Amino acid sequence: MKTIFRIAETELRLFFYSPIAWLILIIFAFQAGIAFCDSLGFQLQNKALGRDSIAYQTILLLLIDKAAFHQMLTNLYLYIPLLTMALMSREYSSGTIKLLYSSPVTDRQVIGGKFLAMVMYGGVMLVFLVIQTVFAAVFVKHLDVPLALSGMLGIFLVLCAYSAIGLFMSVLTSYQLVAAIGTLLVLSALNFIGMLWQDIPVAREITWWLSISGRAKTFLSGLISSEDVVYFLVVIALFLELSVLKLQSARQHYSLGWQVVRYGGVVCVALGLGYLTSKPLFMHYYDVTETKHNTITAEGQRVMGLMDDQLTITMYVNLLDRNYWLGMPERQMSNLRELKPFLRFKPDTRLEYVYFYDETDNPRYTGKAALLSLKEQMLKACDDEDLDPAMFLSPEEIRQRIDLTSEGNRVVYQLERANGRKAFLRFYDGSDIKPGETEITAAMKCLVTDVPKVAFLTGHGERSLYRKDETGLYSLLRRNRRNALVNQGFIVDTLCLTGREVIPEDVDILVIAAPEKSFSAGELELLNSYIAKGGNLIVAGEPEKQKALNELVRGWGVCYKPEELLQGNMPDLAENLIVADISEAGIRQTGIGAGLKARNYQVAFPGTVALTFAPGSGFLGAPVVERAGDTLMLVLRRQLGEKEQRIMVSGDADWFSSGGVSIQKDNVSLNNFGLLMEMLHYMTYGAFPVDNGRPSPTDDALYLNHTDIWWIKGFFIYLIPFSLLVGAVWITMKRKKR
Repeated sequence: MKTIFRIAETELRLFFYSPIAWLILIIFAFQAGIAFCDSLGFQLQNKALGRDSIAYQTILLLLIDKAAFHQMLTNLYLYIPLLTMALMSREYSSGTIKLLYSSPVTDRQVIGGKFLAMVMYGGVMLVFLVIQTVFAAVFVKHLDVPLALSGMLGIFLVLCAYSAIGLFMSVLTSYQLVAAIGTLLVLSALNFIGMLWQDIPVAREITWWLSISGRAKTFLSGLISSEDVVYFLVVIALFLELSVLKLQSARQHYSLGWQVVRYGGVVCVALGLGYLTSKPLFMHYYDVTETKHNTITAEGQRVMGLMDDQLTITMYVNLLDRNYWLGMPERQMSNLRELKPFLRFKPDTRLEYVYFYDETDNPRYTGKAALLSLKEQMLKACDDEDLDPAMFLSPEEIRQRIDLTSEGNRVVYQLERANGRKAFLRFYDGSDIKPGETEITAAMKCLVTDVPKVAFLTGHGERSLYRKDETGLYSLLRRNRRNALVNQGFIVDTLCLTGREVIPEDVDILVIAAPEKSFSAGELELLNSYIAKGGNLIVAGEPEKQKALNELVRGWGVCYKPEELLQGNMPDLAENLIVADISEAGIRQTGIGAGLKARNYQVAFPGTVALTFAPGSGFLGAPVVERAGDTLMLVLRRQLGEKEQRIMVSGDADWFSSGGVSIQKDNVSLNNFGLLMEMLHYMTYGAFPVDNGRPSPTDDALYLNHTDIWWIKGFFIYLIPFSLLVGAVWITMKRKKR
């Protein structure tokens, strides 16, 4: 080791006697200072505008795309080749390589010493990022220091990998320019190799693992993965060993066959080790972030832990669906990466693909191409994409395996446990088509627990699930809409009381949405029987439709007032659009709306009446939504045996209609959909929708003002680079005197 350190010390001296090394440090410090000051200036501007409680200051100042860490990581490939190009090329061109060959040092010591010099130089470069982190730790409330350290670790590993590659290229040639260009070519190849041969099963896993693209970004996000750490260590060891083999072949002659065996063996061992450690069973993770935002929530982990048998995720890919590209062979590794946060807790999960063609409600072809037969459309698509038609099942073949007509024959995931439980995980219309953590967790949870059934009453002019205008409820049912109840873990159906003697026991929540006609005596008896047994209920009224519901709710101590509420304090809104607040009393008693209240959300009721509640009916009542002393929504609850019965009563049904859940107005923060989700979460005793809440980060304040930016820029952009320039000039002059 002493010899390696002596070689490294010599190389470092040569570095700092070189103007290139000083120039790189000055440029690096200057660019890092500009990036940091730009990020800080933007946050100080936000604070000056009154937005001084912005969380994730650690990420915003250091780690986002335009911040210093990310910018320096992006620019590393420009700096390292300029340094490594002379490591061995200089020895060749000056003739000192002969002295190395004749000196009592081994090839591994030579390579190790020169690589160590690059590692030390890289450590000097990271000092500037350390200074920024220390500065941020002083002036940011509760800076997430482990997250910043994780980002620096990622940058350091990239720097070491680039150095090993550059060293190897320098070993190959005596021309420094050729070594630098060769290093850039190898780095470019490692960035793009992940796109090659993705349609070949084994090859795609190898080339995907070989790709260096995005490896360090996981560190910048705060997730330290064994796969990424092993990748960098293997790449470093591979190119260092190749450098040693090249030096050895220069000292001693080897036959071509033996050289192929030596180089090929090293490469095969590296690829084999990388391939093995990229398997989910061998992966380990450490999420360093304060809020653990790289890890699925506790509820998701609990759900995955309940699956004690085989889980298979099958993607059914319809070539004629507009979203067919999501399941193409070249996308399979990307899909695996997106599901990896869940597979981390179930590493033996199987991911399979089934390709077919069939008619779809989301057609890929329109116009003249749509007039072709299904098979002709399939053949055209195969010709367009250079695919083998034999890989696609016909409509008859796919229907023998699974009936996807209820899914519109769209591209879809099916989750299936060995015990036979199944659930669909869908893709959605719009720009954000992929399922997120909430939807994936909900689908997974459907495999381990009973799914609540929400039944919407029909037969009295109630709001229809199948009505697609703004007053209808179709958005709650539409499968390819992210916020649909079917994608949040619910079974949604309709229920007509005609001809029934009892309401089915599998109904968990019965919804009565603004009936226009009164209930018959028999229907009231059915409803009262359901309520007497402890059934949960949602009752929503409308102005001028109070009569039918008052007949039902008066026994609970509830009454719909006769007059419609009007607002007179917001002239830019419709007169009957009531913007209301979440009730503090309701939050204390039920928790409904706590998340909305914490984020200063309100809700909008487009046409509503107020409610009254008189105690003494056996129910406890609590307001949920209030406006100027009027109760617009309340919850009733009572204990029946081991179960608490819960009934929600609302003066309006439009607030959760297709138009209501998406209503937005200027200068008012509205979230009707959030209220609907919190209400259903309460009605299902916390089962669905899944709770994916995380604690709020504590790095949410800056102890600086926008007037401070001038001296901060002076320090990072001017003082530090100028100090380096002075140091470079001083060392150069001192060397010349000697």
